[in-house]
Amino acid sequence: MAESAIKEDEFLIQHEDFTLKEEVTYPNGGTSRFYENGVDMVIIDNNICDVGENEAVFSYMLITDKQNHYMHQYRRVFRFLGYFGVEVDKYLNSQEFSMLPDYTLRVNDRSEQADVSPLELRFEQNFSNVYGMNALKYLSREYGICDEQGNSFFLDYLVNTPKGKVAVEENGVNYHHPQIIGKDRYKNQLRKQNTCALWGIKLFRFSTEDCAFDNRIEDDIKEYFGNNTKGFIADGLKVERKVELYEHQTLSLEEIQSRRNNGIKAFLVVLPTAAGKSRIVEEDIKVFAQNKPDFKGLILVPGVNTLSDWQARVKDSLPEFEGKIDVCTYAYMAKHYMEKSSDYYKYLVVDEVQFMPRFEEVLNSLLRISNIDVYVTGSNSKFLSSDIVTEFRGRGDEIRIYPLSFAEFYAAYDGDYDDAWEEYMIYGGLPQVAQFSVERQKAEYLKNIFTNVYIKDVVERNRIQNVDEIGTLVDILASAIGAPTNPTKISNTFRSERGINYSNKTISNHIDYLAEAFLISKADRYDIKGRKYVGANLKYYFSDVGLRNARLNFRQQEPTHIMENIVYNELLVRGYNVDVGIVDVFAKNSEGKRVHKQLEVDFVVNQGSQRYYIQVAYDMTSEEKQTQELNSLRNIPDSFKKIVIVNGTKKPWRNEEGFVIMGMKYFLLNEDSLEF
Repeated sequence: MAESAIKEDEFLIQHEDFTLKEEVTYPNGGTSRFYENGVDMVIIDNNICDVGENEAVFSYMLITDKQNHYMHQYRRVFRFLGYFGVEVDKYLNSQEFSMLPDYTLRVNDRSEQADVSPLELRFEQNFSNVYGMNALKYLSREYGICDEQGNSFFLDYLVNTPKGKVAVEENGVNYHHPQIIGKDRYKNQLRKQNTCALWGIKLFRFSTEDCAFDNRIEDDIKEYFGNNTKGFIADGLKVERKVELYEHQTLSLEEIQSRRNNGIKAFLVVLPTAAGKSRIVEEDIKVFAQNKPDFKGLILVPGVNTLSDWQARVKDSLPEFEGKIDVCTYAYMAKHYMEKSSDYYKYLVVDEVQFMPRFEEVLNSLLRISNIDVYVTGSNSKFLSSDIVTEFRGRGDEIRIYPLSFAEFYAAYDGDYDDAWEEYMIYGGLPQVAQFSVERQKAEYLKNIFTNVYIKDVVERNRIQNVDEIGTLVDILASAIGAPTNPTKISNTFRSERGINYSNKTISNHIDYLAEAFLISKADRYDIKGRKYVGANLKYYFSDVGLRNARLNFRQQEPTHIMENIVYNELLVRGYNVDVGIVDVFAKNSEGKRVHKQLEVDFVVNQGSQRYYIQVAYDMTSEEKQTQELNSLRNIPDSFKKIVIVNGTKKPWRNEEGFVIMGMKYFLLNEDSLEF
C-alpha cells in the first residue's frame, strides 16, 4: 500500500466531528496534522520519511515531544503515515478488540530474556530518581500485546497507574526515526502504537535526544505517570533491596582500598555517631579477606553493649567469617593479649577508640606490627583530629564520613520527591532512621540517641558538672539555627530569662564540646568587601536536622532555617569550605540621612580558586522578599557566581542580573549544580 498525498481537508470531509488542531512542518518539508474531536486524536503524517541527498535528518524530538504532549490529554491517540479512510476508520470505530481465545499464548514472555539497553537503563535511573529505587517494582519490562490478527508487539515498559496503563518506548534514533528507518518500518512502528491505543494504553516515547536531559525526563515522568506511586500495581521489575552501601560509604570504602594499595596500613574513620561506620568495616573485611585462607580478624570494643552488637553483625552480615573474627572488649584483651602470637591477627578494628584507656600507647604498639591492618573508628573530633591523628602521622590516613545526603536518602526512598523531601526535613539522614518505616520509631530513635549517646558522651568525656546548663544551651542553639549569635548573647539570655550565671568562657567551651562530638558545626563570618574574618556572631548548624528536631520534640519546624541547615551540610559533604558572608553598604534612611548597613550573604563557598555566593530562600514570590534576598548579592564587588536556592523543583535559570536561581531539588540531586 503506497502512501497517498493528503488532500485539503480530506480527513475532515470524512470525519465531520473532528477539527484540525494544528499542523507541524518539518525541515524536510514533511508535515504532521493533528485532528481531535474532544475525545480522540488522529495524527496524519505526510512525506515525513523523505530525505534529500546529503541532507541531515531533523531532530527526532520534533516528533516525540509533540506526540507526548497530546498523549495524556486524549483518551486515544492514533497515528498514520498517509490518510487511508479504511485503515483509519478501522481503529477509530473499534471500541475494543475481539481478541483470539489464545492471544495470551501468542504473546511470548520476553521479560527475562531481553537484554536491557543503555537507553533503558537510563530510563530506569530517571524513574527511580523520581519515585525512589523501590519504585522499579512498578515497571513491567517487555510487556506483550497483540492485535486482532495475533501479531505480537513488545513494549519496553508498562506501569499500571490509578489512571490506567501507561507505557514507555525508549527509542534510539537510528532504529525509530522515520527518515532513517523508511516507510515500511515506520508504518509497523505506528501499528504498534495504534494497537496500544486500542488496549487502553497511553504510550510515551523518549528518544536518545530526550534522555540527554535528566531533569527534563524526570519532570515528564512525573507529569505522565503522576506525582507519586500511590495506587500503582507492583507487578514489574524484581528488585532485591539487600542492605546496600550508601554513596558516601562506597566512596569511603574505595578511598580506603586505594590508599591500602599505596602502602597505607592504618585507617582512621571520623564520623558522627550513627553515621554508618560499621557497614564500611563489614565491606572492607570482605574485600581484605579475599584469597587469604589464613585470615584472622579482631574487633576491639569498649563494652558489652557494643560487644553483642558486633557479634550479631558478624553472624548476620559476615557469616562466612564466623570462627575467623574474634570480638573482644578492651578489658578482656588487656588480660589475654599474650595468649596469641603477634602475627595471629591480620586485620584489627578498634571501635570507638575514644573510650579506650591510654589509647595512644595501645595504638603505638599496634602500628609497630608489620603484618596487620589497623582500622580505628570513633566519634569525637578532638580525640580524632589531635591525639590519634598525631599517632597516625606518616603511618596511616584519615577518612571522614557524614550522615546521608538527601540524594543518598532519596535513592533508597520508596516514594516521590515531595514526600522524601518532607521526611528528610523532619527526620534527617542518619542511616538507621532511613531504615524505619514507622514515624514513631524514627522519632524515638532520634530522641534516644541524642540524649543517651550524644549528650551523655559530651557530659562524661568532658566531666561537665551541670548537665542542665549544657542541655539548655543545646535547646537555644537548636531554636536559633542559622541565626548569628555568640557566647555573650547566650550568657545574657541565661541571666535575663532564667536567672542563671552561665559565663561566656564556659559557654564557649561547651559549644566546642558539642562541635567536637559532631553534633553541631560553626560557620565563621566573612567580610566580603574587607576580605577578612569577623570574630563575633558565628552561625551554628546541626550535623543532622533530624537530631535538631528531635531535641525540640519536633516543634519549631521553620522550613527556611531547616533548608539553610540542609544546604550548609550538603556543601560540606561536597568538600567546600563554607563561611557566612557580610557586605557593608551605605543607604539613606526614611529621613534621607546616609546610614551604614550590614547585609548578609547566607554562604560564601570556596574550593580552590572557585568561589560561589549563595542565598537560601524558602519563598521569593513577593517583591519585598526578592529585594531582601538579592540586595546583598547586588552589592558584592566581584564577578564570582551568585546563586539563589529556592524551595521546590524549579529548574535553574539566570535572571537579567546574571544571578542563577534554582530549586532545591536540582541543587540536591545534581552534584555539579553550582556549575550551572
